[in-house]
Amino acid sequence: MQVPLLALTGGDPLLRPDLLPIVEFASKRSVRTSLTLLPTPTVSAAVFTELKNCGLMRVGFWLHGSTPGLNDSHWGMGGLHRRTVEMIGFCHEVQVPVHVNTIVSRRNVHDIETMVELLTRLDVEWWNVFFFVPGAPEQAANVLSAEEHEQVFAKLYEASGRVHFHIKTTEGQHYQRYILQQRARESRAGTNHAKVARSTPKSVNDSQGFVFINYRGDVYSSRFLPVSAGNVTTDRLSDVYSDSELFVSLRDSSRLKGKCGRCPVRAVCGGSRARAYAMTGDLFASEPCCAFEP
Repeated sequence: MQVPLLALTGGDPLLRPDLLPIVEFASKRSVRTSLTLLPTPTVSAAVFTELKNCGLMRVGFWLHGSTPGLNDSHWGMGGLHRRTVEMIGFCHEVQVPVHVNTIVSRRNVHDIETMVELLTRLDVEWWNVFFFVPGAPEQAANVLSAEEHEQVFAKLYEASGRVHFHIKTTEGQHYQRYILQQRARESRAGTNHAKVARSTPKSVNDSQGFVFINYRGDVYSSRFLPVSAGNVTTDRLSDVYSDSELFVSLRDSSRLKGKCGRCPVRAVCGGSRARAYAMTGDLFASEPCCAFEP
């Protein structure tokens, strides 16, 4: 399948006794592999040395706020912010690159600028900003409004022009539309945002450049879209990705409804199918949190 990146996550992947052989197996076949870990008390600098020696390319951590209060309240457990920062230090000691994941919702949307400052000090390579998708109806109040999404996009775009790390979004596909709009404005004004091309990776959407496999082997187009297209214990992953009804339909932008169906950049963006499904029950409904009107 010529997969450019294999991302291992959990739970706690270190609980698997075969984790190091898995990383080594992938590395020997030239599959770049990253690993997202939890800040458990048992993790030491020696773990990162072992992972690096097996060929691991990058280690990821979750930080949902720039302060212990914001981050630890997300988990309902104290000490995790301090421990995560300590583990990032371990990675730097053995020269393993670091990426940080942050879920942005109503509870921490005010913290974007301070997070940028923290990640700059922590010398990370990537920041993956996850825009909240509700897993249950009672969580809908934590979803950012369309206007709040635009405000976060503006902050990310501004930061991408001055920070040394890459910024990407997950379930924030309409950030690509925002970037195109800003570049068009800058072009008309004769200005440019030189570093944004480096700091904004190619657009990836459900079924287009991404596939998620859970611990049971079930295959999804997104970790936030609970509709399975098959299982790797019985189906070839390449067949599921290329030919399954779910994946094929999600790649057909003509099936998008409402303003997403009329949008001139629907092939680049397409909106969050996971958020549309969570908030409307329809895979192909308009992105509920996009402010753009075609």
